[in-house]
Amino acid sequence: MDINLVLYAIRNEKGQFFRAKGYGGGGNTWVDDINKAKIDGKIGGARGVITWFANNFPKYPTLELLKLSVTGVEVIDETVRINK
Repeated sequence: MDINLVLYAIRNEKGQFFRAKGYGGGGNTWVDDINKAKIDGKIGGARGVITWFANNFPKYPTLELLKLSVTGVEVIDETVRINK
């Protein structure tokens, strides 16, 4: 199967990743683990976050936009689990 999926993430100057908190959410905005990061399927959402931070915190360095390319696929057989 030929696949090329492009996803986007945001990283700050400390190497931490932006985490979505949801409506009225709490917790840390920046996390060290990319598995907890907000991953966008389109570039516009990620660019919007970067623009918002640049406008509201102009003294901080501009955030980095990371382009993640997914090229591999692994099919996981769920037949045994479903038939239980």
